[in-house]
Amino acid sequence: MYPFDLNNNIPQGYPLLANEPYFDPNKDLQLEKPAKITLLEEVGYSKEDLKNISTNYAFSSATRILSDEGVGKLYEVLKLLEPFAKSSERIPRMVRGGVYQSKYLRELCLSQDITKFFSEIANIKLQPHTIPHQLGHINYNPLERGKNIDKWHTDTLRYDYVLFVTDPNKIKGGEFEYFLGTKNQMEDLHLKGLKIPNDKIISLKPPGPGYAIFLHGNMIVHRAKGIDSE
Repeated sequence: MYPFDLNNNIPQGYPLLANEPYFDPNKDLQLEKPAKITLLEEVGYSKEDLKNISTNYAFSSATRILSDEGVGKLYEVLKLLEPFAKSSERIPRMVRGGVYQSKYLRELCLSQDITKFFSEIANIKLQPHTIPHQLGHINYNPLERGKNIDKWHTDTLRYDYVLFVTDPNKIKGGEFEYFLGTKNQMEDLHLKGLKIPNDKIISLKPPGPGYAIFLHGNMIVHRAKGIDSE
């Protein structure tokens, strides 16, 4: 169970959404295991690198999380939250703390069905992050066409998933990309001012909305490219 009742512990400064849809796991979830799992050793991490790491899991191929109905509901919630989007040095448009404003987003992020699903994939017992502000980070496409949604980075979280809510195959751009190497190798390229070799970049587009990429976030360097067309 989550450590406290988040529904009744909403901090000031986060206006609640009105008239949002209700989360129904029986209708909104469609959990389908990924076809392929990649291990940290396969991207270049040594046994020495992994001696204090909880699992050898790196990332998955696209795995379905939401049904069509769930996608529609979450899209509605994200449009309601979009006016609250802010920018950071790394991300042009994002919402943090959306779980404080949206009950739908809270219940989705705290879903035990999803937690169990990803635990089985990574072969480790996982739980939703105990700091609510870390739940349900939302990235919106930048208003400037072609600008990346997010830069190359690793996450502070060890395990997370990137969920596509709009259809990535109906637009040009917007790919999710991995660096096929270690985070130290990426740092070395950056320090030397070298371009990332094309064969070290894995570019993915899921089959449609409702699919996610589950990754070992603090070990795999990744980014989201910008959209080049409407």
